[in-house]
Amino acid sequence: MEKQKLLTQSRITVIDALRGFALLGVVLVHMNQHYSNFAWGMPPREPVLSGLDSFVGWLVANVLMGRFINIFAFLFGMSFFIQMDRAAQKGIDFRGRFLWRMVVLFVIGLVGSAFYSGDILSLYAVYGVVLVLLYKCKNWVLLVLAVFLLGGGPKLAMMQYDKMTATEQQQQMPPFNMPMPRAEEGATAQAPSMPMPNNESQPVGEGAEGVVGEPQAQPQPRPLHPAMAQGEQGGPSGERPAEMRPPGRMGGGFSGPMPQMEKPSFWSTAKQNLIGGMYSKINYQYRMTSRGFITLALFILGFIVGRLRFFETVHLRRRRNWILLAVFVAAWYVVGWIITLFPQPQGFMMFAPPTATSIVRTAMSDIQTVIFSAVLTMSFVVLYQLPIIRTCLDVLAPYGKMGLTNYVSQSVIGAILFASWAFGATFGAWSATETFLLGLGVYIAQIIVSALWLKYFKYGPLEWFWRTATYMKMQPFKK
Repeated sequence: MEKQKLLTQSRITVIDALRGFALLGVVLVHMNQHYSNFAWGMPPREPVLSGLDSFVGWLVANVLMGRFINIFAFLFGMSFFIQMDRAAQKGIDFRGRFLWRMVVLFVIGLVGSAFYSGDILSLYAVYGVVLVLLYKCKNWVLLVLAVFLLGGGPKLAMMQYDKMTATEQQQQMPPFNMPMPRAEEGATAQAPSMPMPNNESQPVGEGAEGVVGEPQAQPQPRPLHPAMAQGEQGGPSGERPAEMRPPGRMGGGFSGPMPQMEKPSFWSTAKQNLIGGMYSKINYQYRMTSRGFITLALFILGFIVGRLRFFETVHLRRRRNWILLAVFVAAWYVVGWIITLFPQPQGFMMFAPPTATSIVRTAMSDIQTVIFSAVLTMSFVVLYQLPIIRTCLDVLAPYGKMGLTNYVSQSVIGAILFASWAFGATFGAWSATETFLLGLGVYIAQIIVSALWLKYFKYGPLEWFWRTATYMKMQPFKK
């Protein structure tokens, strides 16, 4: 019994440490993106260590972005199985309670979204509900569904639907005669004015220079590109296009003299994040990219791995771990070679009209990214089996045990550092290397706080709240 208890504890520790490792990449990427806060009018500033900016930009785009958040999502799906399995061993059907647990997580996600428009906890809550619905499905059914999601199936279906609806609309739409200039009469007919997208019409320039009633461009307090609003985002390769990045800076602030405008408040920014930011997030996750479908597939894969009880024997079957690592590395190279067989896309694929070829090519890139996340995961597992390295990696276990608290606190810290209503005028001008080091500093500080906190308390603050709200009964907090 004592040996079994120690083995169980070892399994839990490696999962917690792996979750802490995943959150390292998350905070570094989000810091590089300034937590989707891009303040205007910052004074010019000479960046420190600018010679490293190119390397840091490559590291973020090709090693961190989209890879570590995949591990975080995968572990969430596996945690779902662990909770269900523990309840089943006690003769309890936990599905109803888990649905309520996802409602609570959705609320926590909304709070996080008020600070950071790219917060993904609200989407995780929806995917948790999906896992409950799939709970009784066999593994092969779940695997087929995951392959469908990763292989571009939803995007191909959406493309076909768009073609069908576009054809129907063209057949039903009456002809529209656009007034044309009449050169022979020396008159010019004006086309009817069109409203701007998202109902963001510019106000009429009353008393301004030029023609009365001509729209005047008004500076927006937080200009936010949809592709930059969602954190772990970018094109299929995870890198934002050059025209979306300010010169000489990966993360985002725009320096130089700008028109004076009123400084946004936290409440106005929170409202924009929860309304416009939520719309942009959903549009990006499911229309502009396949990020949302990838995350759901990772939830399902984590659930399957949990069913296979992989981490219950991960400390015993070391040879299997090495074989899996080698297989994933080989698969990463093979998929990369397959991608080269497809024609290179013209322009930025995110905004180009989709074709079957571009969707399949993007899906292969997404699969390669997921495989890279698997390489990182198995590398961590293999290294964790080495006693000397395990001692070092165990430092991440308290951080991962408080994963929910640390993830949300990252969003709060990021908003305070980069938002216009806080210190955005200062930190928004920092370069890629500076924000990378800043992210490391925040991560190390959270590791120290997590270790100290768990010396006196059983759970992190949000973990305790989530558990208490789940059971609707006060849970023990102090040790």
